[in-house]
Amino acid sequence: MHRRSPHPLAPRAVAVALGCLLVLSCGTTENATLPGVVATFTPDAPSPADGSVTLQPGDVTNTIFQVRVSARGIADLFGAAFWVSYDPTYMALRTYDDSASLLRDGGTDVAVQVNATAEAGKVKVGIGRIQNANGTIKGVDVTDPRDLIVLTFVARAAVTASPIVFVDGHGEIVSSATPPNNGIAVTWAGGTLTTR
Repeated sequence: MHRRSPHPLAPRAVAVALGCLLVLSCGTTENATLPGVVATFTPDAPSPADGSVTLQPGDVTNTIFQVRVSARGIADLFGAAFWVSYDPTYMALRTYDDSASLLRDGGTDVAVQVNATAEAGKVKVGIGRIQNANGTIKGVDVTDPRDLIVLTFVARAAVTASPIVFVDGHGEIVSSATPPNNGIAVTWAGGTLTTR
């Protein structure tokens, strides 16, 4: 997959570009919640630095809370793959939304794979722009914080500061350059869930 034409990130090659970090199936989970619990997500990096991918709070409705996977200060961002871990005693992934992903800028098609069922307490995500046959689609230059994808969780029990974090060794950001020279170094930061 190192040839120039079609571009290495042609439609089905997003999985190759993002390596083994991409997952093979999609899924959501629905779990009963503890009545009366209200969720609050607190980011470890509320004011993220350039060159970072962080978890940020989104909308909250009682036990349902969003965690935004946000990028800042990254040039030519073409795709991402990462794992997010959490304690399934206290929360479960309910669904995800990529409809407003920064990777959709300019009407570009995006491939998304999310798996929250293969391993308890882990969400495995791969998302990337789909390259055309001529290899002319570039990544997105991200300056201010923007979302790659939004994960919606449901709180299942009361807890104080339960971590929701990126899993070390399972995070990759890629540019539109030809692999294997398309990796972008970033810092990663998670956060915590408190439910009362």
